[in-house]
Amino acid sequence: MAEVSRKRGLRITVDRALGERLSEGVWRKLDRMMQIDAVMADRIVREEEATPPVRKLFGKEWIESHAGEFDPDVVSITEAGRQLSAKSKTAPDCAKPLSAGHCINLLRDLNRWGKKPRNPLKGPRHRCK
Repeated sequence: MAEVSRKRGLRITVDRALGERLSEGVWRKLDRMMQIDAVMADRIVREEEATPPVRKLFGKEWIESHAGEFDPDVVSITEAGRQLSAKSKTAPDCAKPLSAGHCINLLRDLNRWGKKPRNPLKGPRHRCK
């Protein structure tokens, strides 16, 4: 048995007789497979080190935790819902993307934005008989 060094410090143990019979194409394929394995191993290690597990929050919990970023006197409920919807698509702690309408409904449930008054000049709607 002979140990043959290849790129990136990986080693392949090959029977000497078999190693002499392998064509250059087979050696290239082995080399490519080793490179892919090395790259995948590097990615797995980097991902494990880089991202600690984050608790995923669903709709109502996620909205409650992020609604404090908006001041009701400055930002309308519609704009806050749109911004939260856009943020939910890329947030690591949001379990799934939320639509703007769903965000607005959840913000209404928090009662931070008061209802806008209807037009008092028009009065109640009269129906024709």
